[in-house]
Amino acid sequence: MNWTLIFLEGAGIAVLAYVLKKRGAFKKYQRKPVLEQRIARLGRNQISYLRGSKKGPTVLLLHGFAADKEQWLEVAPLLEQADYQVVAPDLPGFGANFRDTEGVYDAAGLARQLRAFAKEADLGMFHLVGHGIGAIVAASYAYAFPVELASLTLIEPLGIAVPIDSELDRQLKAKRNPFLVGSAAAYDSLLAFVTVTPPVIPAAKKKQRAEALANDRPFYTQVWSKLMEGDRGKLLDLLLPEIKVRTLAVFGGKSRVVNPMTAKMIERRMEHNASTVVIPDCGHWIEL
Repeated sequence: MNWTLIFLEGAGIAVLAYVLKKRGAFKKYQRKPVLEQRIARLGRNQISYLRGSKKGPTVLLLHGFAADKEQWLEVAPLLEQADYQVVAPDLPGFGANFRDTEGVYDAAGLARQLRAFAKEADLGMFHLVGHGIGAIVAASYAYAFPVELASLTLIEPLGIAVPIDSELDRQLKAKRNPFLVGSAAAYDSLLAFVTVTPPVIPAAKKKQRAEALANDRPFYTQVWSKLMEGDRGKLLDLLLPEIKVRTLAVFGGKSRVVNPMTAKMIERRMEHNASTVVIPDCGHWIEL
């Protein structure tokens, strides 16, 4: 795999950073980026987001389920070192945003809200990176608004049918969802589920995250239903063949959430328009 070529082509700007970080190539750049907390007003709603200080090409980073914009704090320094402007929003209803039980949380609706955010934040053309459910929203955006994207990167995308179930698939069939956190202990279990080695998080911060997820469990249950249940759960099977944006899909070789065989399914559905990478030593949250 020619990582330099991928990097220069812009299709995998985040992925190169992930891989090199895992192999220690960027240790001297492990510093906090200059990220400014901002609010974009969208009618009666808002989008809370982080924005870097660089003036180069923009990369918009969409977090996964049971996460928020801070998911990207370890990746941002690597992208900034490469002179990319980092923009990382909380998805509608997540993080510091309002949780509206009457809100629109299906993939198409979230993509439309994301486009309104991109216009309000004056992003112009940008590279779009989505992780987990963020990848579903990113793919929906690429399908609906392709001319606005320089590239698309899908990290551990949910919503693609494969012949062999992942562990998440098996748990969902047994009526268990590890992403719906109900207690601090459940958050520990989630971290163990989505990573190869659970990260060390300060006790106070971990407690805050666990309590926030548990308190808002009805909201997260609603969003999961809108994005992942029934026919909606295989949306990308329909969208991927229609996406014309240059795409890179990335998978953790030890993921318990998405079967790495999904890489082959994407290559088949997108023919010559997509490249895929499986990182052997990573779980679902490959940035941890």
